[in-house]
Amino acid sequence: MSVNVGHIFVRHRDLDAVLKVVVAYLQAFVKHHHSVGLPDGRFRKDGKRSILILPPVRGWIALLELDSRHSDLGLAGMLSQALQCRAIGLEVQGCVFNYKWGLMENGEHRQGEVLLTDEDENSALLPDFKDAELLAWELGIQQGIPASLLFLRQQDVQGSEEEGAPQAILAEISPHGEDHRFQAWKQSIRMPLEPTQPRVYLDQAFTDSASGDIRVVLESRFLWGEPKPERLERFTHLLRRIQRRYSRATSLPLEKIRFMIMAGANRKSVIALPADLGSSDGATPPAAPPNTPPPPVPKPALPPRQTGKDPFAF
Repeated sequence: MSVNVGHIFVRHRDLDAVLKVVVAYLQAFVKHHHSVGLPDGRFRKDGKRSILILPPVRGWIALLELDSRHSDLGLAGMLSQALQCRAIGLEVQGCVFNYKWGLMENGEHRQGEVLLTDEDENSALLPDFKDAELLAWELGIQQGIPASLLFLRQQDVQGSEEEGAPQAILAEISPHGEDHRFQAWKQSIRMPLEPTQPRVYLDQAFTDSASGDIRVVLESRFLWGEPKPERLERFTHLLRRIQRRYSRATSLPLEKIRFMIMAGANRKSVIALPADLGSSDGATPPAAPPNTPPPPVPKPALPPRQTGKDPFAF
């Protein structure tokens, strides 16, 4: 699937020092949300917020949240100020061609950018579309973040029973109760191998029932609003580039990488794409009939944005 992930990178080597700041921040965060009753997508379904703190790799510590696609710049700023170091918050929403990032140096916000947000009413009408995932990847590499940490999700980190394996810290806090219970424990993990190119996560893979080979991969993307026809040519050019990148990363032929593009205010319109992007048999996929609901998509583009004043919001 398109890369949808948020993480924080801290230029520091002391795992326990990072944990101390995370504890203070999470306690303040939960206390605030508990008192004002603001909803937040960073809480899991069981009401807890979970952050995995990885051991340093080439001087960088990564913080990965379990059920969040957002990078908490409030936490990044507190880490940068308390530890007097560099902290980078990076959030990638590839399904909507969007990424955000912020760089803090010793507590001061130095750089940052929002490529595209859902508040941009005419975002689908822009004269060009950007490969948000590739731009975010290149940004991380330019900042010196190890490739093994980029686009890494908490569920990608595997445990290890080997003696002397690196140890990460899992920190959890619950907003329930007056004490806002906090827990943290160390876990031995298997550090990820250094990837040679951006990670690729695919929505669905359809396999041949006889041979077991992958026949086609479905990649879902979303657009804000209804794009004008004259803009679709440039948009299709971007999809061809993404298709080639996915083909290299998965070792699948181009014709096996298919796209489903959802558009409109409620993203229920399906855009027909050229044959080489939309179908593995060479036929141009037909446009969806009016008012026809699209096939289910495993993950939504973005959770609803919060309302009200929230000092911890992105």
